[in-house]
Amino acid sequence: MQSSEESAATAQPRQQYAAVTVTHSVDRWRLLRLVLGLAGLYYLVTGLWPFLTRALPLHALFSATRLAASTTFPADAALGLTTLIGALLLLSVLRTRPDSLIVSLGAASAVIYAILDAYWRPTIGWRVLPDLIAEIAIALALIVLYAAARLYDRRHGS
Repeated sequence: MQSSEESAATAQPRQQYAAVTVTHSVDRWRLLRLVLGLAGLYYLVTGLWPFLTRALPLHALFSATRLAASTTFPADAALGLTTLIGALLLLSVLRTRPDSLIVSLGAASAVIYAILDAYWRPTIGWRVLPDLIAEIAIALALIVLYAAARLYDRRHGS
């Protein structure tokens, strides 16, 4: 027989488990930067692609590149501005909290391009539908994510 001292020494220590609660919070600013980066890449490629198709044997990918096959000044100016908007949206990803001006530039550009796609749809045909869907999705995502991030910050005092 073991004494009470030996049994206490050889007994397994009793483990106590603490309740662990894991909460995951969506970083709304990071998600907004992701959407700004994707929109910026989309507009950068949309603006640069026609210039590249003039120099390289590439196919037209976007409705803007199909319409801007001519080398007129207004078409080149519009493509240059589209490239500039894309570059600005891409650079805004470097900020931890993109401000309302850059978000509104991205959302307004997407709305304007969606309106232009809808206007030119009879000329271009239904090939404009992927661009139209992408631009509506960009506009909605930017508006909703920016509003959600600002509202979350106001409620939580950030």
